[in-house]
Amino acid sequence: MIKKFLLYFIPVAFILAIILGYIHFLDAKSDRALIEAKEAVNIVLQKRTITGNFKNVVSDLMYLAVNLNVHKFLIDSDEKLLSELAENYLSFATNKGLYDQVRYIDESGMEIIRINYNNGDPRIVPTSKLQNKIGRYYFKNTSALDKGEVFVSPLDLNMEGGRIENPLKPVIRFATPIAMGGEKRGILILNYLAAILLNDIKSISNNMLGEVSFLNSGGYWLIGPDPQKEWGFMYADRLGMTFRNEFPEASKQIFRKEEGILENSSGLFTFTTIYPIKEVEKSLVTVLANATGEEVVGPDAKDYYWKIVSRVPPEKLYKRSNTVKWRLARLYLALVCLVGVGAWFLAIANVRRKEAEERFLIQFRKMEKALDRAEEVQQFLSKKPGLTPFFVISSVYRTSKTIGGGDTVRWLTFKSRYGAVYVHDVSGHDIEELLLNILSTAIVDDYKICQGSKTVCLPSDVLAGMNDRLVKFCQKTGHYVTAVYMLLDFESRDILFSLAGHPMPWLISSSEPPRQVGGRGMIMGMFDIGPEEIENSYTNFTLRLKQGEVLLVYTDGLMDEEGASGIKFKEVFEKEVLPGLSGKTPQEAYEILKEALKNHLGDIEPDDDISFVFLGARPEDQYEVFDPKIAGSCKLIADKLKSSHWGDESIKNIDKALGETIAQLNNDGDYAVNGTRFEIGYILDGDVLELSISPEVSKTPLGDLADEIYFSESGASAWMLFGKDSNR
Repeated sequence: MIKKFLLYFIPVAFILAIILGYIHFLDAKSDRALIEAKEAVNIVLQKRTITGNFKNVVSDLMYLAVNLNVHKFLIDSDEKLLSELAENYLSFATNKGLYDQVRYIDESGMEIIRINYNNGDPRIVPTSKLQNKIGRYYFKNTSALDKGEVFVSPLDLNMEGGRIENPLKPVIRFATPIAMGGEKRGILILNYLAAILLNDIKSISNNMLGEVSFLNSGGYWLIGPDPQKEWGFMYADRLGMTFRNEFPEASKQIFRKEEGILENSSGLFTFTTIYPIKEVEKSLVTVLANATGEEVVGPDAKDYYWKIVSRVPPEKLYKRSNTVKWRLARLYLALVCLVGVGAWFLAIANVRRKEAEERFLIQFRKMEKALDRAEEVQQFLSKKPGLTPFFVISSVYRTSKTIGGGDTVRWLTFKSRYGAVYVHDVSGHDIEELLLNILSTAIVDDYKICQGSKTVCLPSDVLAGMNDRLVKFCQKTGHYVTAVYMLLDFESRDILFSLAGHPMPWLISSSEPPRQVGGRGMIMGMFDIGPEEIENSYTNFTLRLKQGEVLLVYTDGLMDEEGASGIKFKEVFEKEVLPGLSGKTPQEAYEILKEALKNHLGDIEPDDDISFVFLGARPEDQYEVFDPKIAGSCKLIADKLKSSHWGDESIKNIDKALGETIAQLNNDGDYAVNGTRFEIGYILDGDVLELSISPEVSKTPLGDLADEIYFSESGASAWMLFGKDSNR
């Protein structure tokens, strides 16, 4: 009896032991892969957070350095301009909330302006308390740089009176020279509150299994599991407290390689390297002061790095695996026969789970790269124009619910007298929406010029052509696109536009009630439209902006947003915001609407993508008709310029360019008649002079011209832009 029992029992027990052992092996391997993947993804997120913060700070620094108020002060250093510049910096520091100090130091090392953040209560430091910093390393190093180059200090703790400030205040100093006409006039320096950056890293660390260490190139902790070991290089009694000393074996590989995963007796280490200077300005020769206070110039500065390391201790790494092992052992002892069948299915399930995780990680990496590229494409395609003849365009407001987003605001340029504004909104919030957004943004260039000719396409034809291209994609995915295409004529100053299911623009005037203009039209991508149906699907509308009028172009996310109150913004806009936009410039109207939307949203994220932009026309004073043979006959314009403090050299150059242009027009086209009289239209808008020159002939409104005439190049007229501080 015993022998038979042993004969059957031993082979079955042995087979079950092998099966359960194999199950345990697969489970442990899968669990390990999952841990590695999760730690690696979070490390990547932390790295992107750091580089993103750096790019924003450098962008702020360069913006302040070239700010118009700075150059005004450099030209005429009076107290009023200095006060305006200080208020400008104070407003910047208050709104940003990222900088402990904002300082402008002149070429002698004397602080001209200093804004102290004061823990959320920013103040302009009185002149009596400003100090000379000529001996400080950051002033010397930054002064040695060329215009446009950036100095970055190490991440360390702020010191006051030779002692570390308490509570601890981690800072990074960003500085750049300020120059005028090739002459250095001082430096601009921002003391970035790095606690914001460190808190972002810690926030991501909460989702990680391992202990996160943020290290400098010396191996000292900037963030670590033990706060008593952080900032060791700043304290004499902590100089030996480094990651290298605590984990010497792991450090050999971590500080030799850029990134990777390794395991030893101390646990599982996942790490990556960050080169802050390379990430921010790869084209700059940047000076960086290292932790010892020495200078590092050129390539060595770009080799300054940080390390992000996640360490999963052995007890955490194998906790789940050990638990599974003991459960399988108890199951083996209790259910010898039944466990065999159940264990086999469990092994198959574990293998499938491992394959699914691997596929997910591959797709995740591809998706991450695709989203990065998509955002780069969107930023490239959505460039805002500079000065445009006769038309003024405000800043563009654009928020995205997803990376890349579904809204686009584009400016299109032509090698002629035209420009165009294109706005669209793509339905949905998924990867297909992102692809459709990129496609729609890119193909509009294919239709701005009519195929087979050099004429500019009607807006209705542009939208119809785009619909033909988009319909196959949209019918497969169920998405659609709404859009508005506006053609700006710099010569006639007319706007010809057409809409594709898009909200009608608001025309806001100081003399008439606000109203919506145009007609909705057919959405793009849902229906095939034949040539005979284009006229009924997309209609062209003509508009000429008068002085004091602005045109609001927007996507439906603006009016549909309910915000914290639960009331749609459309109701708030029409009752409260719209009356306040009357008589405002495009940029003023933009700021008012932006602030109203911010107040409406409160702390709630928008439910949809939101975009809007304002268009307007520069105020036109009058026309003066004169004989081109009479020298200096444009005296009225010259007097205007002198009263606006334009320089004699600039006025002389403008008069010369004007004479040459008239001479060329008088010898070209159908106007080669001696003594032809010309109309000189001019607009003086701040520091910009805009001139239009045309023969004294009757002017035909845009809407009364035949298409082939309206869209042909003009051969007997011209317009020019001049800047106050430019000879061009």
